Amino acid sequence: ALVRALHAIPNAPAVTVSVNGQAAAPSLGTLKATPYLTLDPGRYTIAIALKGKPASEAVLRGIFNVADKTRTTIVARGLVGNKSAALAAQKDIDVAPAGKSALRVWHLSPNAPRVDVYVDNKKVLSKVPFKAASQYFTLTPGKHTVKVTVAGKPKLVVFNATLPLAKDTAITAAAMGVIKVAGKPLGAKFQVGLLTDYR
Repeated sequence: ALVRALHAIPNAPAVTVSVNGQAAAPSLGTLKATPYLTLDPGRYTIAIALKGKPASEAVLRGIFNVADKTRTTIVARGLVGNKSAALAAQKDIDVAPAGKSALRVWHLSPNAPRVDVYVDNKKVLSKVPFKAASQYFTLTPGKHTVKVTVAGKPKLVVFNATLPLAKDTAITAAAMGVIKVAGKPLGAKFQVGLLTDYR
C-alpha cells in the first residue's frame, strides 16, 4: 500500500507525522505533502505533532486501514482554534488511464465558499463544498485550462491556470489555504497545490 500525508491546515505550523509511533515525516510544512510511503496492508495509527515533538504529544491522531495495492492520502484539514481540525483518509487513483491523463479537484480551503470548476472553459463541477474531492476526469495529454470560481458567480475567479498534463499520469489540484477576510489573517493564503497521484 502507498500512503502519503497532506498538511492542509493553513493556520498550523510545520508538523511531524508519525506512523505507529515512529516519525515518518520529521518536518512537513504547511500546505505541503509527503511522497508516498510504502506500507504493508493493515491498520495504522497516524499521529500529527508539532515539528520535533514525539507521537505521544500528538495534536491529531487517527486509526486507518490501508488495503493492498492502493494509494491513500491522509489529510490534516480544517482550522486550529475552532475545533474543525481533523484527520481524514482520501482514496487516490490506483493506476492512471493508459495513454491518457487524469485530473481531480479537491476543496480543502476551510473558509472558502462552495466553488464551481471549469476545465477548458467547460463547467465540470458545481457547488463543490469544503472537504469534497471530485472524481478523476480523463483528459488527453497536453495543456488544459483549469478555472475555479465562487459557486454561481463565474466572474469571481479564485484560480485560473493552464496545467501541463503528461501521458499516463494522474494529478490532484488541491485548493488550500484561506481566502482574504477583514481583520487578522487566518493563516497561509489561498493557493492551489498540484499533487502527483500516479506517474
